[in-house]
Amino acid sequence: MRSKTDRQPQRRYRAGFRAFAEREAFHFRRTTRPWYRRPMTIDSLEKEVLRLPPEERARLAELLLSSLDELSVSDLERVWFAEAQRRAEQVDSGAVQLIPSEEVEKKARSILR
Repeated sequence: MRSKTDRQPQRRYRAGFRAFAEREAFHFRRTTRPWYRRPMTIDSLEKEVLRLPPEERARLAELLLSSLDELSVSDLERVWFAEAQRRAEQVDSGAVQLIPSEEVEKKARSILR
């Protein structure tokens, strides 16, 4: 059996570790946000959605498209203008590669056969 003096260093170690852990936990809580409080960007949302199975992505796409039916004409114009602007910026920056219409038509015809 351990004597009282043998247990004192262990208690001091535990007390010191507990104080350290509490300080670190406080710092961690102050400097990080839980995943459910982080602002979601379009890019992070897109990455998450693309991980879904095809059936769920199709269902989500259907819901999103049907939500556009509820918008006014001016809201629709604003949304489509923003989308056209985003796509134009992608083309200008070289982030996307353009495909000639002849190639797209050829591929579409081969798929439909």
